[in-house]
Amino acid sequence: MRDFAEKAWKAAREYKWFIVFFCIFLAIQLWQASFLEWDRITYLFQGKWFCGEQIYFEWLRPPMPGIMNCLFGAGEISTIVSALMASTLYFSAILLIYKNEKGKINQLLFPALAFLFPTILFASNFGSDLLALSFLLLALSINGPTKKGLFFALATLSRYNFFLYVFVLLLEMEKKHWPKFLLVVAAIWLPWLAFNYAYTGNAFFSLQETVALNIQQKGLFKEFDLGMLATIGFFLATLALGKAKAFGKYNLSAIAAALQVLVSGIKEYRFLNVLVPVQALNISAQKISGKLTIAVILLLIAGAVYGFVAMQPAEKTLPKEGFLKECRVMSNEWVYLYRAGIVAEPLPDNADLNALSESGVAIVLMDEKNAPNKGDFDIINGGSYIILKPKNCASQPKKYELRVS
Repeated sequence: MRDFAEKAWKAAREYKWFIVFFCIFLAIQLWQASFLEWDRITYLFQGKWFCGEQIYFEWLRPPMPGIMNCLFGAGEISTIVSALMASTLYFSAILLIYKNEKGKINQLLFPALAFLFPTILFASNFGSDLLALSFLLLALSINGPTKKGLFFALATLSRYNFFLYVFVLLLEMEKKHWPKFLLVVAAIWLPWLAFNYAYTGNAFFSLQETVALNIQQKGLFKEFDLGMLATIGFFLATLALGKAKAFGKYNLSAIAAALQVLVSGIKEYRFLNVLVPVQALNISAQKISGKLTIAVILLLIAGAVYGFVAMQPAEKTLPKEGFLKECRVMSNEWVYLYRAGIVAEPLPDNADLNALSESGVAIVLMDEKNAPNKGDFDIINGGSYIILKPKNCASQPKKYELRVS
């Protein structure tokens, strides 16, 4: 026991800056996880579904976040524990990268940039993004096709678009190891494919659903905002610094992430988080003066403080009207209603509100200030929400499965 304590203390001193910056990172991740927003609620109810409490389920979602929530009790605390687990995995991946590059990169600057860069700090905790990134980094950094296959499979089961990075992993391996790597990936995926087949008759139904929503419905080549362009531009500038490894496995992964966002109809900062540890590696491999290093770290800490103060997540005010638990309900923000015990369905775009009301559907409009002028319903104005109450209620289902294709 004494030997273990001494080794732990020695490791803590050696990697002290990793621990310091990780503590800031972890505190902000747990703070964000304490606010149940859209994706976190969806994955929480996915976890409840896997644990037998079948209330709401989205087939388009990958299973790993829900599995973790189930393992941690499928209660609201499980989202915080899941964030703790994902953050710890990210810490392990960043430390492993440093160990692989030991003596070549700045121990102070690398963890500061990897943990405190704004996108990773405030745009990675939506239920699956940090988890997928951590598994991908472990797959890239660890040796052996079996281990790489395991971590890559877990990355893709956390976020389907991470299949994009398979070419990077294959390129860094000898061709003789490809079959073992792909066999491990297939084996890890098999239970999820069996689950899909058992419930829908299509082993790839969940993948089909996410393609239908994220590609077919949302399209391609949407416009960028300036901040996102600046984020990609910053990475490209760091790419120019590390000429020797410009097309190494980490940079190739980051280039793939940037290209994916470029062609995707979904433009969100979280999809650029693969860039963060890579640009940290590119920068910290350079000879940078101590004064500049301190200036960068102070700027990152100032950004973390500003983001914590300025980007406080807002909790939704949920309707408390009792009849909503009896009526069939549709809403523009249906996911939030599940926390109030209301089984709700998505309100279709351009829906005929009168026709829905006549069929007994109660309509909850969240964050809407203006109610329709007329219709066959009573209007209840709850301030932050509006309810269109039908004259007669259709019965509410006990559970709801979202299918988009």
